[in-house]
Amino acid sequence: MSAMIDPSVFTTEKADIRVEIDGRWTKGMTVCNFEKMSGMHHFGGTASEQVNFRHNVAMKLDHAKFCDLVVDALERLVRQTS
Repeated sequence: MSAMIDPSVFTTEKADIRVEIDGRWTKGMTVCNFEKMSGMHHFGGTASEQVNFRHNVAMKLDHAKFCDLVVDALERLVRQTS
């Protein structure tokens, strides 16, 4: 929700995201292949074939901005109930 209110709260990277179902790396977990991050293109298997970098994955959080959003929301809630 905070990213919808203020997208600058997160730093994102483009990634191809898949759910591993055959147990090659993990079973039932998410596997991400990142477009610009070195070392994130796996060798062999389907991960090296991932080329659909249309999803944005949150990589960093601006803690101060996030806390400000939470405090502001709580203050508005308190004002509404008083």
